[in-house]
Amino acid sequence: MRSIRNIGIIAHIDAGKTTTTERMLFYSGKTHRMGEVDDGSATTDYLDQEKERGITITSAVVSLIWKKANINIIDTPGHVDFTGEVERSLRVLDGAAVIFSAVEGVESQSETVWHQADKYKIPRIVFINKLDRLGADFKSVVDEIKEKFSQHPLVVNIPFGYEDTFTGVADVIERKVYVWNRSTDGLNFEISSPQGKIAEEIEEQRNRLIDYLSDFSEKIAEQFISDGDAENSLIRSEIRKLVIQGNAVPVLCGASRRNIGVQPLLDAIVDYLPSPLDAKEIEVLTLKYSRPKKITLEPNAPFLGLVFKMILDEHVGKVHFIRVYEGTVKTKQPLKNLTNGKNEVIQKIFRIYADKRVERDSATMGDIVGVTGLKSSYTGNTISEDKRDFLLEEPSFPEPIVSVAVEPKTSANLDKLCETLGLFAQEDPTFRFAEDKETGQLIISGMGELYIDILAERLKRDFKIPVKLGNPRVAYRESVGRPNKTVSEVVKTLGGKKFLVRISLEVKPSEDHKNIFVVPKDWKFNDNAVVRKAVEEYAEEFKSYYFPGPIAGFPLMGVECRLYGVEAEDSINETVVLSSLEEVFEKACVAAEPLILEPLMSLEIFIPDDYFGEVIKSLHSLSADISHIEEKKKSKLIHAQVPLAKTFGYASSIRSLTKGKASYTMQFLKYEKLSEYDRNQLLKKICGY
Repeated sequence: MRSIRNIGIIAHIDAGKTTTTERMLFYSGKTHRMGEVDDGSATTDYLDQEKERGITITSAVVSLIWKKANINIIDTPGHVDFTGEVERSLRVLDGAAVIFSAVEGVESQSETVWHQADKYKIPRIVFINKLDRLGADFKSVVDEIKEKFSQHPLVVNIPFGYEDTFTGVADVIERKVYVWNRSTDGLNFEISSPQGKIAEEIEEQRNRLIDYLSDFSEKIAEQFISDGDAENSLIRSEIRKLVIQGNAVPVLCGASRRNIGVQPLLDAIVDYLPSPLDAKEIEVLTLKYSRPKKITLEPNAPFLGLVFKMILDEHVGKVHFIRVYEGTVKTKQPLKNLTNGKNEVIQKIFRIYADKRVERDSATMGDIVGVTGLKSSYTGNTISEDKRDFLLEEPSFPEPIVSVAVEPKTSANLDKLCETLGLFAQEDPTFRFAEDKETGQLIISGMGELYIDILAERLKRDFKIPVKLGNPRVAYRESVGRPNKTVSEVVKTLGGKKFLVRISLEVKPSEDHKNIFVVPKDWKFNDNAVVRKAVEEYAEEFKSYYFPGPIAGFPLMGVECRLYGVEAEDSINETVVLSSLEEVFEKACVAAEPLILEPLMSLEIFIPDDYFGEVIKSLHSLSADISHIEEKKKSKLIHAQVPLAKTFGYASSIRSLTKGKASYTMQFLKYEKLSEYDRNQLLKKICGY
């Protein structure tokens, strides 16, 4: 178990994740030919759409052996539309390799995945890639890491040459220079002692490294004081401790496309990232009180696992991906889903290798496997061999921000479409679908335009359901601007009989953007079972994603409703109570300065200097707020904020404007109040007033 490394490769789109993974597989002997993203031969980009588009859409699991260590790698997507894939992968990993481009540096999605890793307390190492490209700047990227993140960057190797003269790396710990032989696809490299300027740079970086480690390690401090240096093995062991504690990140460099620097990266994964035994103490959530507590995982304990992903396979049906946290699980073994209380039995267990599967009889602590046979288990569910008083932490997912209407091209496929969309919703927690109550249209929602396009293509190819898509819609939200307390009497007629319901409640903005329904302990309706049941049902619905706001029926967001009392006759009907609650709540919201909120996007555009003026003009046309502009070598990185409603189709515009030379990314930033003018225009468009 000490030899296992469960790691993720995470980064901004086009930083070189998949290319680096392909080199790892090749140099470890796992594959006999290097796959390439550009020609669609990458092992981990096995879906047809991944091959055609040259991007990673779904996270893929592969494994290899390096220095007797069994490294399980999850290659994750870099595009923000598929951030849910990154989130659920990070939840079950013990470590990560974060890749930055030496040209673009720390980009927006890089920051996002870094903070996602922070959330799950994942130790990581850094690989600064593309040092062979024009404009590469190793030191600048290290400075960005130091400035933007809390973990201290520990430079363990530095570039040997830059841009077109970049041929290798210098190892700061070993005091060696490695130069790769391009004629052997990077399999062979020459090792030499450093001379001249590179030798001076190595000593400078080594002294910085030892100086930093001395603050945490008495052994290193003592060795340095007595000998003026420290042993290489001690330096590595002390770095490993700091990495596992989350205080530091080793920084390596290379150019994966030119096959430079990947072997030292593999060495660093083995040397510095934790095994499952190094990550034995984890935080769980108690079932009774929903409070966190810490437990220590044991290899010989009864089986405990987390479902972190589910996919639909045309041959075997549903395949659930499980991380085994404790014990051993076998096929045909009775299990319990602790999340929903259902009984489960695993029929088959697979070792996953991209799109290939190898069947096995069991899986043990630290394994990441695919299984079939689970009937009532979904992403985030805890599965165990015995009863526990806690649940493993679920991955958290962002809400979708783009919606479109969808309909099958032939009405005969409507039922099949609804059934398939239901399966998609199980497969991907960032996907939603619902029927528009006014128009009867099916509305699908996801993280962006690309996400929706790929889903529609998948319906056509994999499920033989061609569909027509409407224009993209913004996922607006509704909220309130100030507190308002309301006491109302509602008269309802049911079956010819009149009922009087008196309700007292308050609405106000919530601090964390969640919908909160609060019922004080001293209920004034405890003696009426029908009222109590209706209130509980209303409270449960209130917290849901689909609870409509009072202005235009957009989902409610960031509202706290505090119920002070419900008075009604003993013979009251539950439906009457529910409709009365709805009426009084809406009345309170209307008097509390109701708001419409729109998604605000964080926009980054990396462009050559030649196109700067045209791109700035295009951003002004989007009503973008340009926050700052970073100067790079012969390039600029523009940071801006823009309403999502203005961005549809901008990806094509920017490609045309810069002749395909711009790198463009956009991700959700926050919800913001819609201006009075835009609100009135929106209401006129959708409501007619």
